[in-house]
Amino acid sequence: MRTISVNLYRFSELSDEAKQRALNDHRYYETEYMEWWGSTYEDANMIGLQINSFDDYTIDTELMVDAEQVAKNIVMEHGETCKTYQLASEYLSLLREDRDDDDFKAKLSWEYHNMLQKEMAYLESDEHLSEVLDDPSIFEFYADGSRYREIKEG
Repeated sequence: MRTISVNLYRFSELSDEAKQRALNDHRYYETEYMEWWGSTYEDANMIGLQINSFDDYTIDTELMVDAEQVAKNIVMEHGETCKTYQLASEYLSLLREDRDDDDFKAKLSWEYHNMLQKEMAYLESDEHLSEVLDDPSIFEFYADGSRYREIKEG
């Protein structure tokens, strides 16, 4: 039998250098292992826009209903300060014959792409990760900032 005694720390108790190591080691913790985009996809579906996929540079979407209905759904569901609301209001203010459905879809898709990019940037930010990593029920660290992983027997 062997007994080992180690000191474990909460994230907030680490030195600045150790915190940086912990942050870098867990930078993609919430964006690689969780479906963080789900609420944005659901919001798009609710207004009639299906997001099929996205990456750093592109987004693949399709309208599930006609563009006018999507715009009306946005006006009913999104706040006036939201860029999607502004796009929809602008689109609906045009005469039907002056509306460009493809342009509206492209701008709306790009706005959803921006939302997804901002959410991902926040989830990978030092500010957010510092809060997540300071939960001792999930994370404990050695003094150098490496993560302690308890091995359960049985």
